Amino acid sequence: MKPLVICLLMLLSQVGYSQMDIKVDMGINYSAIPSLRDYLNTNYASGQQIASFNSSAVFSAEGGFELKNYQVGLDLGLETSSFNFDNGYQLSYSVIQPTVMVYKFAKGTGYKFKYGIGVGPRLISVNEKPAGFVVENKYSGTGVGFLFRADGATAVAESAYAYIGGDIGFNLLGAPSGSSGQLRDGQAQGIKFSNFYVGLRIGFVYSIII
Repeated sequence: MKPLVICLLMLLSQVGYSQMDIKVDMGINYSAIPSLRDYLNTNYASGQQIASFNSSAVFSAEGGFELKNYQVGLDLGLETSSFNFDNGYQLSYSVIQPTVMVYKFAKGTGYKFKYGIGVGPRLISVNEKPAGFVVENKYSGTGVGFLFRADGATAVAESAYAYIGGDIGFNLLGAPSGSSGQLRDGQAQGIKFSNFYVGLRIGFVYSIII
């Protein structure tokens, strides 16, 4: 990721001026995590079977620089979700998702549109609280993620835009581990949190000439 940031700074040094967009948004992802679904359904769900896709909340902030017909940006996202069962079992996870994005960019009077791809590291933390226990088991891990995004923005005031965007992504995440070892199933297999997701986001964009 560091070489990508260096390349971005080198490109900006060749441009006399540029426009910077600052975006904040929130939304919802529908994620498929097969290993986690099988773990919960086999061991804890009973009559509350987990579906193939489950919702999670997402929040992010992004800064992007226009370079002719392209925009290069850094998106910092957070995804979080939880599962709670009638038997008292609880599991929650959150994923920090910094992503370097490269977009094809178009704009006109009162609107902006772009689509692009990105890649970045992923940092996951998992809290598991078995039924009847007071103390949570904590796990963490790392991985890498890939993202395709298309979004649009329409002006609501000078330099301010309302934003809507759609994501398709894939995160490669291994089995998180803690002080007691990896999070494992009954066959001692690590529970991997690799996931495919689609998502929708809404928010605001503010543009600055620099």
